[in-house]
Amino acid sequence: VKQRIQWDDQACLIHGLPPGHQPTLEEALGFYPAPARAQLVELLQQAQLSGEAFDQVFPLLSAEGKALRVRVVGEVEFENYRAVRIVAAIQDVTLRHQMTEALEHSRNLLDSVIASLPSGLSVFDAQHQLVLSNPLFGHLLRLPDGMNRPGQTRVDEVLHYFASRGDYG
Repeated sequence: VKQRIQWDDQACLIHGLPPGHQPTLEEALGFYPAPARAQLVELLQQAQLSGEAFDQVFPLLSAEGKALRVRVVGEVEFENYRAVRIVAAIQDVTLRHQMTEALEHSRNLLDSVIASLPSGLSVFDAQHQLVLSNPLFGHLLRLPDGMNRPGQTRVDEVLHYFASRGDYG
């Protein structure tokens, strides 16, 4: 595989460069912060050696100074059983990354609020599966440790447990 790259206009725009710009490999790698650059170089070398495709997200700093997240997807092309080139595409996934981080932050905040409520809380879905609960829910109802697990506990299990300890009758 030769150490030469060829960009389309979209790759140029993502990097903040004019359409038609054809950077050197060193210039192209320079858009990635040092740890990500080392990871990308390792990924490309591994692809060249193994022939395996890749799909990974990296931080990138554009020529305009914009911090981006880009998805790099590529595969190795062979001729006569020899790796001759890596064909890759780049996609700006900054907005998706920001939305994922915001969603995770909101989820962590919600989890913290639910865990701190001064009352027991549980939510079961239409399939009678426990979706969420706080620790006080299990404590107040004196549930065994394994019976307050979202995604695993069913409402009928909780009711059978109550019945078995004589709560209903």
